[in-house]
Formats: sequence, structure tokens, C-alpha cells
Amino acid sequence: MKVRLTVIGMALGLFLGAELAAPAQVDAQGPYGRWPLQPTTGAGRVIAPFLDGWYDNGDGTFTYSFGYNNLNDEDIELPLGEANFIEPSQFDGMQPTVFYSGKRRGVFAITVPASMADVDLWWNITNPNGRVTRVPGRHIWSAYQLDFNPRPHGTLTPLVSFDDGNDDTGRGPPGIMSQRVLTVAVGQPLTIDMYVEDVSINDPTDFRVNQGTELRVQWSKHQGPIGSMVAFERHPSTVIPEPPERDD
Repeated sequence: MKVRLTVIGMALGLFLGAELAAPAQVDAQGPYGRWPLQPTTGAGRVIAPFLDGWYDNGDGTFTYSFGYNNLNDEDIELPLGEANFIEPSQFDGMQPTVFYSGKRRGVFAITVPASMADVDLWWNITNPNGRVTRVPGRHIWSAYQLDFNPRPHGTLTPLVSFDDGNDDTGRGPPGIMSQRVLTVAVGQPLTIDMYVEDVSINDPTDFRVNQGTELRVQWSKHQGPIGSMVAFERHPSTVIPEPPERDD
């Protein structure tokens, strides 16, 4: 399946107000200065990074998949640097700078060489309220092991590639990085072609095989200047109807 969309970049200003410090006696009441059974507000909460799991690549290397849970009601932006970094530093740079409200899985992945297979990775976030949250990437927990093996009924993670399909192909959280850098002036449209292929191994006796497999493609800003905005629009040549939005 070929997906074409138009991306329009718009530079916007963003102002974050300073957080007021809570009195000590209120701070002792519980998280966010509230009584244990009192409902929390939708602001001033933390962004909690988490490890989705790890892949054994079979050649001595391991790939760690990371996600996050933004407990705030609004999206938060944290630039790469002191408030958003990964250790060791040679793996820093792939993490997002835009944190959308809610839980996001498989946001990015990092592959460590065999020589560093036993070295922990740490994703560190200093939240706007000053609280530090961090998570390690390590492969000592078998319950967190991931793979690309077929799921029930033969379902496999789709393959994706850019351009005409001749680029390197990726799948799952490791994803794919385009071999070309595309530039466009602010406010001008940029057309991107992406190819998605369903490689599921279906049971021919399963009545659902003939119904087709729904592939859903979603786009979002991963990194960029703080306060900038990107709008995604369906290209006129992509005529497949948009499926209804789902809460999951």
C-alpha cells in the first residue's frame, strides 16, 4: 500500500508559565500536594519514560524499545539536552522532544553493539515541575523480551519504507530513517511517499483472510524546534477512505 501525504510546517511561539511552589505542609499531603483520595489536576504532572521491552537480534546485539506516559492533560515539549538525554551519550539523540498527552508505546528504539550488551542505557527526563524520571534499558528480564514472530492467526508487523520502496526497510519500534533529508520553507507543503506492506502469514482456511487486513498509518511530530507545529494532510492521490478514530 502506498501512502502519500502533505506536510505543512508552521512556526509558532510557545510560552510556559512558571510553576508556583506549594507550601511545605501541603507538599506533605501526598503526590502533587493533594490528599490521598482527592482527584488530581491535569497540570504539573510528570512524563514517565518506560521500557517497552528488548529484542535479541541474534548477532550479539540488543535493541531496546522505549515509550512514555505523559500524565498531563496537555502536550509537553522538552528539547534534547539537560532535561531530555540518554546515557551513555553515544546513544543520545533519537528520543522525542514532543510528548503527547497519554501513553505512547514503541516511540523509538536503540540498538547496542555486542561489546556493550551488558551496559545499561538510561533515559533521563527532568519535568517542567522539576521532578526527574528515568528508566533503564537492559535485557535481564525475560518477561520484557520482544520479537517479530507471527502472532495468532499469522499476524506480523508491517514493513515500511520511504520513496519508491528501494530504501532500507524497517518495522516496529526500530523503524526506519530516510536516507535523504527533505527541506521546505515554513508554511510550504512537502509531499512524502511511504510504502506499507502487510507480510502476515495467514491461514488460508481462516475466513477472515479474504476480508483483508486493515493497515493504519498515523503521523506525528517526533522532534523539532520548541513551539513549532507540523500539520499532516492526506494527499489528493491517496483516495482510500480514512477509518474512524479509535480510543485505543
